[in-house]
Amino acid sequence: MGIFNPDATGEVQTRVMKGITSQIEADALVDVFENPITHDCCYDLPLFGELGVTAATADPLKNDKNSFLRHYDSGTLGSVMVLTKPEDPAFVDVVLDDDTYGIHHIFGFHVDGLGRNYVGYEFDWRLVLDAFGNGIYQVMTIEINLLGNFVNDFGLRFCLSNFTAEKENTTIRLHWVNSHMIRNRFDISDRIHYPDNWVDSLRVEGFFGKPKSELTQEVVTYQDASEPDISNISTRKYFMRVREVPAVVHQYIEDQFIQADLLAVTDYNANNPTRHILTPIRNFESYEPDYQEFGTLLSTTETGCESYFSTGIKKYCS
Repeated sequence: MGIFNPDATGEVQTRVMKGITSQIEADALVDVFENPITHDCCYDLPLFGELGVTAATADPLKNDKNSFLRHYDSGTLGSVMVLTKPEDPAFVDVVLDDDTYGIHHIFGFHVDGLGRNYVGYEFDWRLVLDAFGNGIYQVMTIEINLLGNFVNDFGLRFCLSNFTAEKENTTIRLHWVNSHMIRNRFDISDRIHYPDNWVDSLRVEGFFGKPKSELTQEVVTYQDASEPDISNISTRKYFMRVREVPAVVHQYIEDQFIQADLLAVTDYNANNPTRHILTPIRNFESYEPDYQEFGTLLSTTETGCESYFSTGIKKYCS
């Protein structure tokens, strides 16, 4: 018969107990490009790559990749992406029309339910580093329509350099996969309908870790007031900080990363006592940057999330 009385009646109750493991966090080494007089923000996200390595020998942890995706309505005849170096007037812009620096997705490779055509590029930044060296890079998209060609969009700015342990310290890398529609549920034109399994990532100054376990006990209360356990479930939870980025980066993380189908984080802080490589997560508590009214356009946010998987479960009956 076991430890439960099958004829008894009662209701399942939940008890939650929390245990916290604290960690030491490093000071950020943030390079902020900001005009000290006007406070205009010119922030460059970090990117790293290894020089002179092949695809077979490249270390995935030392070589950043990220993706660019744009969509256009039926009145657009075509669109191309161009790699620029905005701080280098001698640099000749590179038209991204093949797989030289990653994976090229031609205009129209994906068409959503609204008839909009998509163009995209998945960068392997070590290939850019080998070809053009360190520097500030930005992707520009040029729309082609009946009125002619014109520049219609600039992406985020990135500071690309050779990977070193010192440079990677105090950074985290966000990884995500999207296959569905995200963004504005009320404005159709503002929605993005992703191709299946569209992969992206972003490196920022930050910290990820400080694991804690939330222990959930399920019990059943019988008429005799006894409360035998049904199960104990341990759920791993994490702390995440994104340090001093402009509002456009916070918005990008909120729209693209937090709303993604699959999410993971890799932490590069040298003094993080727990190692996190592609740690799968879900269910963010919130995302609330501490925007400042005066002095700076950069802000930090701290939040919590949980493991994609329950750490463990113990059941007392089948």
